[in-house]
Amino acid sequence: MDYLPRRAAELVLEALTDTRVVVVNGARQVGKSTLAEVVLRQTKVLGELARQLTWSRVSARLFHYRDRDQYEVDAVLEDNAGQVIAVEVKAAETVRTDDFRGLRLLKRRLGDRFRAGFVLYCGAQSLAFGDGLTCLPISALWTTSASRS
Repeated sequence: MDYLPRRAAELVLEALTDTRVVVVNGARQVGKSTLAEVVLRQTKVLGELARQLTWSRVSARLFHYRDRDQYEVDAVLEDNAGQVIAVEVKAAETVRTDDFRGLRLLKRRLGDRFRAGFVLYCGAQSLAFGDGLTCLPISALWTTSASRS
């Protein structure tokens, strides 16, 4: 049996950029509810980043990155000086080194312009992965470190 890569979330998010309603149809038990949860969580995180940019003291623009080899980063924040912070969103309670794949590539390509990379995930711990890469709970977007302890 040939398996297809799990790109449905990407396709749904892409469709939602210019369409208000996207219908996901399929047989029972194929993961439609999980897909909806992943898409909503990622959309919520990207929406929160966009909202926070409206009141941030640092002026930055929000982008998405994907290259021809399908390396991808969910959110790329670039300030007026060209400095970049990148964010990957994962709908998992654990983080693996491979979750930083797109962030590492972007870091190599941008060099000194790359300031930090974060994987936001459904877990509770903040962990350093070296070279300016860190995983944080998604809740870090709206809580302070004092309230997370």
